[in-house]
Amino acid sequence: RVRDKLMPFLENFDDIQNTLTDKLDENDITEGSDLVVMVVNEGEIDLFLNFACSCRQHDISLNNVIVFAGSSEIIPLIESTGAMGLYHEGYASVSRKPSFDYLDRVFVDMMWYKAFSVYLILRRRINILFQDADMVWFKDPMAYFHAYAKTRKNLGGGRVEIEAFFSDDGQRSMRYTPFFANSGFYYMKATERTEYFAWSIMAAFDSVQVLGSHQNVITTKLVDGLALSHPHIKLLSLFEFPNGIMYHHDLAYMKRLADKEVEPYHFHMCWTQGKPDKLKYLNKVKMWYLTDTCSPLEALIMDSKLAEFETEGEWRRSKKRRRHHSKPGPVYTYTLRHKSRSKEERWNGLGDMCCTSMDGAP
Repeated sequence: RVRDKLMPFLENFDDIQNTLTDKLDENDITEGSDLVVMVVNEGEIDLFLNFACSCRQHDISLNNVIVFAGSSEIIPLIESTGAMGLYHEGYASVSRKPSFDYLDRVFVDMMWYKAFSVYLILRRRINILFQDADMVWFKDPMAYFHAYAKTRKNLGGGRVEIEAFFSDDGQRSMRYTPFFANSGFYYMKATERTEYFAWSIMAAFDSVQVLGSHQNVITTKLVDGLALSHPHIKLLSLFEFPNGIMYHHDLAYMKRLADKEVEPYHFHMCWTQGKPDKLKYLNKVKMWYLTDTCSPLEALIMDSKLAEFETEGEWRRSKKRRRHHSKPGPVYTYTLRHKSRSKEERWNGLGDMCCTSMDGAP
């Protein structure tokens, strides 16, 4: 399966690069810029739109967000938020369904997207903030990274600059030792060292296939980097960059968040068994920013029948029937109808249709 991923990527590398160049040039993204990098397939496009609506709620632009998509059909919706969307057949195919369970095949396939996307951007000397789709923002975190990166810390008698920031997973088991970093949210300055780090993750995808997640591989490569003088990293505070461990194990913090006594940069709803848990918990803590019209997955995608099956096996067995009975969702149809409008006009219209805020939402 490694060959299935890496071979088409390398065979199409020049065209992939050219497509990326065109997109970056079109949006005035140049060397030294900051770029938020995300990956998403059709089955998780609702999570991406929820993230986009959380940004709209807090007056944060998505103009520096680039999303590597698992299919071309979701590009119009992605770009209707102001973000950049990219798809290429050389990325390797991935299921259109959401991941049904932690470490299932869809989950692992998306790890490939998480690996190659970061490498493609860092090799252009563009700083990256990679994040998963199960995220909401309250403040733009870029200012934090810029301010902290100007400081110097005495390490081993020398003065070095922090090149990478990782969110704290919260786990303290051997699997995460010694950095306890979460691979679903991290910022890296673009240097030769971080480019090599990203390449090493991508080249080790066989290990990702075996282990089920690139979380373990990232930890291993960070340890390797200690011996090679690779990135000096900082682990982010859970109080400023909270995630699912706070939801499950720090009720006092969650109450303070609900009462607006703390002002974190984001909330990452990890520590879940699968997507159903994410949706349930995000709603419970009032971090679901989609209207009833836009919340159902079938409203957002071309093939509304994709949302009706509870297992990937059911979806595969239904392929022939889907070809004759599926229809595009209303939001998907809206994004196609207004494709020729400017990004700002599209996001204003889509935002009015899809974005909302629960009473007392952070």
